[in-house]
Amino acid sequence: MTDQMTYDVAIVGYGPVGQAVDSILVDSELESVIVDLNMDTVEDLTNRGKAAIYGDAFSIEVMHQALARATHLIISLPHSVNRTPLIAAAKLINPDVKVHAVNGNVILVGADYANAPLTDSGAAYLFRFVGPGCGWVEDHQFTSRSG
Repeated sequence: MTDQMTYDVAIVGYGPVGQAVDSILVDSELESVIVDLNMDTVEDLTNRGKAAIYGDAFSIEVMHQALARATHLIISLPHSVNRTPLIAAAKLINPDVKVHAVNGNVILVGADYANAPLTDSGAAYLFRFVGPGCGWVEDHQFTSRSG
């Protein structure tokens, strides 16, 4: 199922951060697929009709299922994980994929929060913390393929 679908976003990790990111993307009408190492999580997601892939995100075979047609990759793994090999593999699979690591310095906001008058705009926004005195800046806007 997952290797024939087209997803806007592949999310690696479905802990609290991955769940929050996915919720925002769903509210923004973006199609996402989850990659996670917890079989119970993947089974629960698929039972609810959500696209999910069980496996190690550092496996090229696993990530190929999620990234072959995705436009974005969001990495929501703990800070202690070295993301460099994952990003390199993602770019080999899909050179055009945009990679974002969500952590304490990066947040994702649904359009209904970032731009309240345009709640139906079908977008989500990524903000990056620039530093003290500079605050947060918009880094990227996600929109679905259909809108």
